[in-house]
Amino acid sequence: MTDIARLTAALADRYRIERELGAGGMATVYLARDLKHDREVAIKVLREDLAASMGPARFLREIQIAAQLQHPHILPLLDSGEADGFLYYVMPFVKGQSLRERLSREGELPIHEAVRLLTEVVDALAHAHEHGVVHRDIKPDNVMLSGRHALVADFGVAKAISEATGRNTVTTLGVAVGTPAYMSPEQAAADPHIDHRSDIYAVGVVAYELLTGRPPFTGTTPQQVLAAHVTEAPDPLSKRRPGVPPGLEMIVMRCLAKRPADRWQTATELHAQFEPLATPSIGITPTSTRPLDSAMMRPVPGATKWLPWAIAGAVIVVAAAFVMSRGKTGRGAIPSPIRAQVTTSGEARTPSISPDGKVIAYSTTSCDASGRCLYNMIVQDIGGAGALTVASGASAIYTESWSPDGRFLVLSAVFGPQYGQFLVPATVQGQPQYLGCCDADFVGTSDTLLLAQQPLPGDTVAYLRLLTVSDRRVRDSIRIERPGNQINVAVSHDGQRIAVVISGKVVRIMRRDGHVVDTLLKAAGTVQWAPDGRGLIFSSFVPGPMDVYDLLYQALDGSGRRVGPMDTLFSRMTMQGGFYSITHDGSAMAYAQGTRVNSLVSLKRTDLATTKFTQRILATSTAALNGGIAPDGRLVHLVRARPGSGDQPRWQLSYMSSDSGAETNVTPLLDTLIDHAWTSGTSARLAFSFPSGKGVDRVDEFDVATGRTRTLFSLPDTTASLLLNSLHNGKYLAFRLVDRDLALLSSTGAEEKRFKLPAGLARLGAFASAPSGDEIALMQYNTGDEDSVVVYRMKLADGTAREVAAIVAEGHGGLQWLDNGDLLVIISETRQTHALYRVAPTGEIKRIGVVPFGEQVGYTITRDGKHFVASVSDPHGDVWVIKNFAKILHHQ
Repeated sequence: MTDIARLTAALADRYRIERELGAGGMATVYLARDLKHDREVAIKVLREDLAASMGPARFLREIQIAAQLQHPHILPLLDSGEADGFLYYVMPFVKGQSLRERLSREGELPIHEAVRLLTEVVDALAHAHEHGVVHRDIKPDNVMLSGRHALVADFGVAKAISEATGRNTVTTLGVAVGTPAYMSPEQAAADPHIDHRSDIYAVGVVAYELLTGRPPFTGTTPQQVLAAHVTEAPDPLSKRRPGVPPGLEMIVMRCLAKRPADRWQTATELHAQFEPLATPSIGITPTSTRPLDSAMMRPVPGATKWLPWAIAGAVIVVAAAFVMSRGKTGRGAIPSPIRAQVTTSGEARTPSISPDGKVIAYSTTSCDASGRCLYNMIVQDIGGAGALTVASGASAIYTESWSPDGRFLVLSAVFGPQYGQFLVPATVQGQPQYLGCCDADFVGTSDTLLLAQQPLPGDTVAYLRLLTVSDRRVRDSIRIERPGNQINVAVSHDGQRIAVVISGKVVRIMRRDGHVVDTLLKAAGTVQWAPDGRGLIFSSFVPGPMDVYDLLYQALDGSGRRVGPMDTLFSRMTMQGGFYSITHDGSAMAYAQGTRVNSLVSLKRTDLATTKFTQRILATSTAALNGGIAPDGRLVHLVRARPGSGDQPRWQLSYMSSDSGAETNVTPLLDTLIDHAWTSGTSARLAFSFPSGKGVDRVDEFDVATGRTRTLFSLPDTTASLLLNSLHNGKYLAFRLVDRDLALLSSTGAEEKRFKLPAGLARLGAFASAPSGDEIALMQYNTGDEDSVVVYRMKLADGTAREVAAIVAEGHGGLQWLDNGDLLVIISETRQTHALYRVAPTGEIKRIGVVPFGEQVGYTITRDGKHFVASVSDPHGDVWVIKNFAKILHHQ
C-alpha cells in the first residue's frame, strides 16, 4: 500500500485526502476535506524517518504550545495527531499564494508593499514571542498571502522537531531545522541556546529578499550559505536597490547583525520601527457619506470634507499606523493604545462596535459574474470566528450604528432606489426596513430615532424628526436654522442633548427643545458623545495624507457648554474615512485602517456597442493621482500629489503618450491646482487654472509642441472652486459653486453670456460640448429618497435646457458628446459598479454594460467614444479595536 493510501485509510474517519499539494524537507502537504466541519484544510505529514526518530508523545507535547496562538496574522493550528505511524498537523487551507510564489513571479516587491507585509509578519512574531514560542524557520515559504494580508504558518513546528530530536541545525536525518538561506549565525553554528532573536535575524533576511529580489547570502551548497551567515557581512541594501529609504535600510541591516545582542531585542521593538514606515503618502481623504459636486482640486475654506469626492477618484494612499502625541492641555500622558485586529480579509469597511463590546459590524462587497457589485452587512464576534450576513444587496452602505440594546443595526445605505436609514436585525438575516432619509441616531432607547432630512439648495430651515421605530410615525420635530448643505446628528446616551453637524464643519450642541447651547467648529470626520455625556469626541481630518485624522475630545459641562480647549487623544491617526465607533461604556473603540492605491488606466474598445476593453496601467501611486485624455486620444495628462510643506500636498501637472511612456512635466510644483482640461480640437494644448494672487484665479495654457506656457486670462476668485471646460469653438465654460451659474467665456476670458442652471439641478457633475459648439450637455447628481443622474441638453444661444435622461444611480462618473449627437454617460449604479449608457438625442437610453472598475472612479472619454482614461482608487481595509480606550479617554 502506498503512503497516500495508508494515510487516506488512517484518517478516513476525520479527513478525506484529495491530493498532494507539495513536499519539503520536513513534511508533505495534502489538500483534504474536514468531514466534521465540511471545509478544506491542509494536512502536513512529517517524514516517516523523522517521526520515528522523535516519537509522537514528545512531538505532540511540543506542538501543542503553538496551537494556543491566536492572532490575525498567524495561520492557526486546527488539529494534530498520530495515525498508523504518521505524525501530522492540520491548518486552514489558504487559497492564495505563498510569499515565495509571489517572489518567484515578481522578484523584488514595491517598497510600501514589502513594508506592509513585514509589519504583519513581525506583528505575528511579537504575539508568539510573548507566549514563549520561537518560530525558528521564518522564510517566504512559510508566509501565506490571504487576500492582501500575510499569515505566518508552521509556528512551533521547527521548535518541536529540534526539541524532540535534540538538534538545532542540519541533522543526521538530513533535515534542516531552519532553512540555510534564512538561518541566524547562531543556528548555523549549532548553538544550543537559540532564542527569539533568531527570528528577528530571519526577518532581516526576508526583508532583504523582498526589497532586492534575493537573500543576502547565496552559495552552491548549504554549507557555503551557513558559513556566510557566520563570517560574511551582507552588502548594504542601498547597493542592491538604491531607492530604499535610509531609515528602512537601517532597520533591516540591524536585524542582520551577527551577534544577537546587536539586533533589535524584541519583535515588539522591531514592529514599532516598521509600522511608521507604512504611514500614508500624500493624498486627500473621502470623508463625506455622500459626494458633493464638481471636479475641484482646491477646497472651499472650511469645506475640506468635500474635496476628495470632487476630485473624482484621484484620492488614495497606503495606510497603517498610529503616531501618538499629546494635546497641550496640561493633563497627564495618554496611555499607549492596546490594539487588536479583528478581520484579515482586507475588505472590511465602516465598522461599528456593539454597545457591550462583544460584536463588530462591518460592510463588505461581493460581485456577480456580470461585474455588478453590491454591499453586505456582516456581524462578527470579536475574538471568535463566528460571522453572520444580516443584510445583503445594498447598492451602498455608508455607515451603521447599533441600537442601545444591541438587537438592531441602523444602516445609512441604498437598497434598490431608496437612500436613507434602514433597520436590520443584528442576530439573523432579514429584510431591511426603510425608515426615511437621511441621517439618524437613537434617542435614549432602541424604540426612537432622531431622523435628519437633508436640506435642499437654498433652504434656510430644516427639521429633525423624532420617529418611532416600530411604526415609523413622526412624534415631534426640531427646527434647524441655516442648515447648510448637509446635516448629521449624534444624540447623547440620555437622549437629552443633540450634536448637529452642519455641512461637515460646524457643530451645534442643542437641547431637545431646539435651543442651541453652544457652537463648535470641527474639520471633517465623525462626532460622538462621550458615554458620560460630559464631552464630544471628534475625528478631525489632517490636511494632506489621506485617511489621517486627529482624534479630539471637547469637555462639556452639564448643560452642554464647552469647558476649556479641545484635548488631543490621538494625533495623526490612520483611520479610513474618519469613521469610528465606541462602546456605550467607552471601554473600546473600533475603526478601520488599510491601504489605497491610485492608478491611471487606459481603456480602449473597438466596438461602440460593448464594454469589452483592452487595458493598460499608465501610472500608479500611493499619493493622489488623476488625469484625463486628450480629445483625439493621443496624449494623457496626469495630476500628481507631491510632498509639500507640513501636511499640505503640492501638485504637479505632466503629460505622456496614451500608450504609456515617459512623463513630461508641464508645471513646477504648485501649491494649489484648481482644474485642468484639454483645449478643443487637438491634443496640442492643455489648459489649467490656479490662484495667482488675492482674489484671482489664473488660467494658463501649455503647448505640448513648443513646451511653452502662457496665461490665457484671469477670473475673479469667489472663494469657490472653478470648473473649466473648453468648447469646440475655442471658447470656455466656467462654473462656480458660489453663484451656481454657468458663464460662457471668450478665449480671452471675457464673459459673453451667463446661464442659469436648469430648475431643480442641485449638484452639477459634469458638462460636455456638442461637436457643433452651440450646445452643451449637463449631468447632475440628485440625492434624496431616490438617487439619480439626470442629463440635460442646453442651447448656448438662449440658455434653454431640456431633460433627456434620468437614471437611478449612486453617483456620476463621466460624460462625452459623440460626433453623431449621442451622449455617452458613465454612472455608478452601485457604489462599486459603474455602467456605460448611450443616450440618443430623442432621449432613448441604452445600457451597454459594466465598465471594469468599482468604487471611486473618474473617467474622461475621447470624442469617438472608443478610448477612456480612468482614475481608479482601490481601497482595502480591516477592522481594529482599541481595547483600553476608556483609559485613554479619561487619562489624568
